[in-house]
Amino acid sequence: MEVEGVKARRIDDYEEIALTWEREEIPLLIDPQARVKWWLKPNVVIDAIMAKWNTGTAINDAPFVIGLGPGFCADKDVHAVIETNNSENCGKVILEGEAEPDTGIPLEVGLLSRERVMFSIIDGVFHTTANIGDIVKAGDIVGYVGGEPVKAQINGVLRALLRDGLQMERGAKLGEVDPRGEKWLCSAIRPRTRTIAGGVLEAILMRFNTRL
Repeated sequence: MEVEGVKARRIDDYEEIALTWEREEIPLLIDPQARVKWWLKPNVVIDAIMAKWNTGTAINDAPFVIGLGPGFCADKDVHAVIETNNSENCGKVILEGEAEPDTGIPLEVGLLSRERVMFSIIDGVFHTTANIGDIVKAGDIVGYVGGEPVKAQINGVLRALLRDGLQMERGAKLGEVDPRGEKWLCSAIRPRTRTIAGGVLEAILMRFNTRL
């Protein structure tokens, strides 16, 4: 996949990491336990899972560990926390304490917030033949969970959608519709995301950008 000229390539083992870097691409390794950190021994580990709680990241995982959003405590779980809430503090580097609590309110786009998002109403396997970038109308079925239809609530373009075949829990986020209907937005970085990434870069520079 490519986003704004930056390519990421899925790889299957650790040995492919260096080769992918040589191609100036980002290696994407499916590694639920993040065991790669013990093999790679990186200077920085960034937990960007956005689970709203710490799923196992520890401050001794690397010389500098960063956690995104709520669920981490700076100087305890990680060295630094980056604020991810859609507030005036978005992107702020936190060196003591925690990020703002999760509001549970999706980001507003085109004056719409929760209406943009499709949620699972039951537990079950998600099935879909739709794709990110598809144009949909309110009421269109974009998939099924346990046989129950998942419908778009508004007109627009599918900007996010989970893969077919995933096991979902009731209330899980399945995808979202951008009411602006511009397909190019599906491969663009959102301002909030760019701000959060800027906070990560600032934190890294605070730690490692020392004068010679």
